[in-house]
Amino acid sequence: MDDQRTQWTEVLSVGVDQIDEEHQHFIRLLDRFNHAETRSLPEAELYAMLAEVVLYTEQHFTNEEGLMRDAGYPFLDQHHMMHDMAEQEVHRLASGTASEEEIREVLGRFMLNWLVLHIQSADRKFGEWLQETGAEKPREAAYLQLAV
Repeated sequence: MDDQRTQWTEVLSVGVDQIDEEHQHFIRLLDRFNHAETRSLPEAELYAMLAEVVLYTEQHFTNEEGLMRDAGYPFLDQHHMMHDMAEQEVHRLASGTASEEEIREVLGRFMLNWLVLHIQSADRKFGEWLQETGAEKPREAAYLQLAV
């Protein structure tokens, strides 16, 4: 673990404000597991952070897929499968079988890297599809409002 923070840049933007805002918050949530201050957290606080990640993961994926569904995105099924695999890993960590070190490592490294790569590839394809097809940007306000 190190204290280098993962920073949001416009390179990560998919062109849909709600998705971009949620991604920014998601990155901040996962990035917290990389820093020295989390090494000395009491177990209860670490598990509270994990619970927050589990909830946010579920809500963000639901929101993003709902926006894709409303826009008529033809690759929604494939996108859902990617989300499902990531969500299963987060739930596995929350099942009580993972060590505190594994939770920190998987969320702070693997999931954070997965999220950034997922944004740069699969989510960006959605934004590009919206632009290329002239599909109307989905109505963002209709979905769960997450604390960002």
